[in-house]
Amino acid sequence: MNSATPPSEVRSLRTLLSGEHARLEKVFDDLLAAVAANATAEAAKLWSEFDARLLAHLELEEQHILPLFARAHPTEAARIHEEHAQIRSALLKLGVGVDLHLARAEVISHFVELLRTHAAREDKLMYAWSEEHLDPKLRATLLERLFARVTSMPAQ
Repeated sequence: MNSATPPSEVRSLRTLLSGEHARLEKVFDDLLAAVAANATAEAAKLWSEFDARLLAHLELEEQHILPLFARAHPTEAARIHEEHAQIRSALLKLGVGVDLHLARAEVISHFVELLRTHAAREDKLMYAWSEEHLDPKLRATLLERLFARVTSMPAQ
C-alpha cells in the first residue's frame, strides 16, 4: 500500500474531513494551554501548525468540493464560502494577537465558536453531500490528497 493510500477504516472523505476538524481543535486546545502556561516558543510552534492546517483545509474545500457543492446548493455554498472568509479574517487577527501576546479570551472564544458552528454546518451539508454526489474517482483522489497532507503534518 502506498503511504498516501488511506487505510480501509478511513475510506470516507466525510470521516477524514470531519477528523481534520477534530485535529484542528486539538492543536488549538494545545495552543491555548501553551499560552496559559506562558510557553511562548511552544505557542508559536502550535500557532504555525494550526494556521497552516486550517488554511490548507479551507483551500482543499474551496478548490475541490465547494464549487461542485455550489451547483446543487448555491445558497448554502455561498454561506460556507462567506464563513471561510470570516474564518480567514479572524485567523489573521487572532494570529497577530498570539504573536504579540495580546489575544483576549473573548476573541478566542468567539473564534472557537465560529469554527465549531462552521464545522457542524459543513459536516451536515457539504460533507454528507460529497459522500453521495461527488464522482467516486474525484472522491478517491481527494481522500488520498487529504490523507497524505494529514499524515505529513506533525501529530499532536
